[in-house]
This record gives sequence, structure tokens and C-alpha cells, in this order.
Amino acid sequence: MADRLGRFVRRYVRMITSDYGACLILTSRQALEPDSRRRLVSALRPINQLMEDIVRDGIREGSFAPSDVGLTTAFVFGSLNWIPVCIARRAKMRSAC
Repeated sequence: MADRLGRFVRRYVRMITSDYGACLILTSRQALEPDSRRRLVSALRPINQLMEDIVRDGIREGSFAPSDVGLTTAFVFGSLNWIPVCIARRAKMRSAC
């Protein structure tokens, strides 16, 4: 199961560090028009579901410690979604030097 999680994380990080993916992460959902926000949330739902499935399966097979699946999923995405923020901040700091 750790292998499955590792593959997911690598693919997700590649996606969110692309120009398009970083734009999705760095744009506040509240800044979007309601229809655009609904479409974005709808598009992200299968990705979230996949992570929940990985966590749930890992708990079931004993690879992961028992935990709240939704909270664990939010923690993983919360951590990963800071990567484009850090990259953007680092680039801004470099250009200021």
C-alpha cells in the first residue's frame, strides 16, 4: 500500500508543480465565480476519492495505522499543496535579490 501511496504522491506532485497545476493550487477558490468554483470542486472530487481509497485500503490491510480517513486525506493534501506556494515564494525571493 505504501507503494500505491508513493505512486499517487509522485503523480500528484508532478501535476501541482506544472504551470497549470500550480495555478489551480495558488488561486483561491473564493476568487472564482460560483460556476467555476463548482466545476473545480467537481474535478477535484475523484482525486480526493482516490486518496481516501488509498488510506482506507491501507488501514484495512494494516499498512497504515487506524485513523480518520477524511482527516488523514486533508492532512496529506494540505501538506502537498504547500509545495507550489513554497516554490512561488522562493522564486519571488530570488528575483528580489
